[in-house]
Amino acid sequence: MTVNIYLLLISGLYLSFILMFYLLDRRHNNDTFSAVKLIAYFACIELFVLVWFSIDSNSIEELIFEPLALVFRDMQLVYLAYFFSIIIYFSVSVGAFFGSYGTGRMPLLIDKLFLHSRAIGRKHGLFLGIFLYALGVILFLFFLKQLGGLTSILTWPQYGLSTKTAGLGYLQTAYNLLTMLGIFLIYAAIAKKRQWLLLTVFIIGAVFMLAVLGQRTPVGTMVFAILLIHHYNVKNIRNILSIKMGVLVILMVSFLFFFLQVRGGGTNQFKIDVIQRLGVIERQVVVIGYFNEHDFWYGGLYESLLHAYKLRSSFPDKPPIDTGVYLYTIRQDVVIHPPVPFNSLEQNSWPDGYLAGYMSFGFIGLILVSVISGLVFGFFYRLVLLSNFATGPIIFYGLLGFMGAKPLSPYWITQLLFIIILVSMIGFFSSLSIVNKKILKHNLNPANE
Repeated sequence: MTVNIYLLLISGLYLSFILMFYLLDRRHNNDTFSAVKLIAYFACIELFVLVWFSIDSNSIEELIFEPLALVFRDMQLVYLAYFFSIIIYFSVSVGAFFGSYGTGRMPLLIDKLFLHSRAIGRKHGLFLGIFLYALGVILFLFFLKQLGGLTSILTWPQYGLSTKTAGLGYLQTAYNLLTMLGIFLIYAAIAKKRQWLLLTVFIIGAVFMLAVLGQRTPVGTMVFAILLIHHYNVKNIRNILSIKMGVLVILMVSFLFFFLQVRGGGTNQFKIDVIQRLGVIERQVVVIGYFNEHDFWYGGLYESLLHAYKLRSSFPDKPPIDTGVYLYTIRQDVVIHPPVPFNSLEQNSWPDGYLAGYMSFGFIGLILVSVISGLVFGFFYRLVLLSNFATGPIIFYGLLGFMGAKPLSPYWITQLLFIIILVSMIGFFSSLSIVNKKILKHNLNPANE
């Protein structure tokens, strides 16, 4: 084990910024799960990875350089990648702070879109939750049928799943969101009644549907959003370092390990996925190194959004919405100029996140995408506060808050729009239900006039 003192010092600088924003936010807000604090909590995960590679720098060759072309195997790029992490964290936190506590009214677009979301779960929340959950189950069964059944999925190699599910992304997103929205409303409706057995049955079913493809993020998002619903609607959580929170983290890590074993990853895969993939060092190394030698992509990356509505089955040359496939392709120093058809790229993805800004417009793009992403996240936290902790805004905040503010890359922009449309529609019909009930009650009791 070899300690790299320079990487360790940069990691210490990262820690100082995390503490600075955490303490700054505490002066404005005691909420344990405010937007700025959430970003700080999840930044500690990346900090852990940075410190780990600083202390065991020999593993950089194995876990960072090995998947990359020789041209990217340069320690100078690793040093720059560490600084990129600090710049991104600082920019996102600044945006989240001003989005949460900035003066003036909410941006009109966000305020109008989520005006009706405050009605979600206010009346008939349990019925609506079960209905959405059942809809998610139906779509999941249809999704299974399209892929050849459950046995086909479980026996298909993990690396080939992105190819197998190509063209079914919207269907997968739909059943994921409907299932999660259903669970959230069910939890909000019956958690106070402590009907834990019934909740456990629903949650186990949801975990199976969300994790059957080997993806852990949807399960983590669901658990995190439930935690926020519990915090705001059931019982306030004042200390994230409590024994109960520790048990929850242990259960989540155990789940990650178990599911990797089921998917055939083994111990080495666990080391790669849980240590390497918690950070983004190898992706930042590739991006910095590649664009030192090649032109930025400018609007080419985000042009994929113009084709988002197309079905790949009808448009085989459709460029990918998950633009992380571009990043995965250039890791071998393959020169590309987006937009490029998905079938012309390597059929795997490294999520590009905030790096989409750098790949498009360089350092200015990185800063802008990071600040705006934090600003939007802060706006939605402010919506929770302004709604007096209504269930709908909490659900949306929970969907966005897992692992911190969502980067406005092409993939997350489409996911964000999908969630906005779904939540807004449910909120609109919930509002109609409440209004109609009031009208009916008024007509039945004309003496109230």
